[in-house]
Amino acid sequence: MAYDEKLIKALEEKAKTLRRDAVEMIKASESGWIGGSFSQADVVTALVFHHMKHDPKNPQWVDRDRLIVSKAHCCETVYAALGEAGYFPKKEFASYGQFGAVLQAHTERIVPGIEYSGGSLGQGLSFALGEALAARIGTPKDKTGRPAPRFRAFCIVGDGESNEG
Repeated sequence: MAYDEKLIKALEEKAKTLRRDAVEMIKASESGWIGGSFSQADVVTALVFHHMKHDPKNPQWVDRDRLIVSKAHCCETVYAALGEAGYFPKKEFASYGQFGAVLQAHTERIVPGIEYSGGSLGQGLSFALGEALAARIGTPKDKTGRPAPRFRAFCIVGDGESNEG
């Protein structure tokens, strides 16, 4: 398999930008989860800027792929990616975590591009499974006779929540 070196370099640079923006959000709010956000930056970058089909101008597009961040407290790089993609103005980063701000310390569906309001660890995976099953309901069949999904669901799960009961 051949690798597109230009694409990889561009994604690496984008991930650096997301990390920088995440640090700025955490610094402005004086709280956040830098380790958890940094650990998912490359995955979030690859999904949002390469693999997923989505439209920042139409965040509720029915056939969009879904990104479920089960470790919802590690939202800074996700917010950075959504801002960078054009879901909302990047100036919103400065108000991260402040009372009344749109960008709070856990993902919430009020933010354009966020699919899952998180809080309790370990629940995002089952939510993502439900989304994946919903993608197959009422869809045309593929060549094998199985329903062809209208969209894909991706889920990021953290190590700590994997240890919760």
